[in-house]
Amino acid sequence: LNVRKVEGGYEVRQRRFHRGFIDENYRDQSTRWTIPLTIRRKIPLTEEWREVESRVMWSQYDVIFIESASPILINSDGQYYYRVIYDDYKPFYAHPNTTMNTERRLQQTKVLDDAMGGMLSGYIDPSLVFRFAAHSGIDMPNSFF
Repeated sequence: LNVRKVEGGYEVRQRRFHRGFIDENYRDQSTRWTIPLTIRRKIPLTEEWREVESRVMWSQYDVIFIESASPILINSDGQYYYRVIYDDYKPFYAHPNTTMNTERRLQQTKVLDDAMGGMLSGYIDPSLVFRFAAHSGIDMPNSFF
């Protein structure tokens, strides 16, 4: 899933993750899946995220719109069968000297793990991932590299 900030909220787009492993002329680009989404919205001026909202991205849609004035996290509470790649990682930077609880550390680790996958498959500029890792607040983010 690609998450991009647009006016009034976020656009979430289904896209094939792997590329370059086979002849792209033969890759199935049209099949879509029904994907359950959990969404968290950031509470302004804090390190906190609101409670989880549930939504479904039905298979007949390539793109859905999520209305939100604040940053959102998609499926941040664990590992899923697809990656979530954001166009901007600054909303996830940890404030200096912040002590993270286990839930927040899990969220940051999931975002970094997906970003690393996006980088390794050519979807994200490595400088964005390295910058996020340095500002993630995760102990030992270098273990991802």
